[in-house]
Amino acid sequence: MIYWREFLLPYEQAVEELKIKFKSLRDEYRKRSTYSPIEFVTGRVKAMSSIIAKAKKLGYSESEIGEKMEDIAGIRIMCQFEDDIYKVVDLIKERNGIDLEILYEKNYIKNKKESGYRSYHIIIKYPVVTVKGLF
Repeated sequence: MIYWREFLLPYEQAVEELKIKFKSLRDEYRKRSTYSPIEFVTGRVKAMSSIIAKAKKLGYSESEIGEKMEDIAGIRIMCQFEDDIYKVVDLIKERNGIDLEILYEKNYIKNKKESGYRSYHIIIKYPVVTVKGLF
């Protein structure tokens, strides 16, 4: 049985840390009077009910959720122009192996979904240190 409040804590921490990192990058660009490709940064941890519903839909057991579900938490980096997206992608790639690990990418800008959805997703592994250790 998953204790949801405890289960979600590292995800909440990761979202907050990543939001701070990317907002700090945006602010550094601005302080240097340089154009920032990052317009704003938001983040969220999926609601417990959404996690459970998606796990059922995908056929995951409770014990598989943490390992197999990739969108329990996420940040959204908004850019003003399409070219800025690729600048942000490069910024993230520069951090690969330093403080995060890129697992894979989904380019919905070049490969637009049938619905017209356009975005660039980078799925990462981001370690956080909690009171219970490294997660």
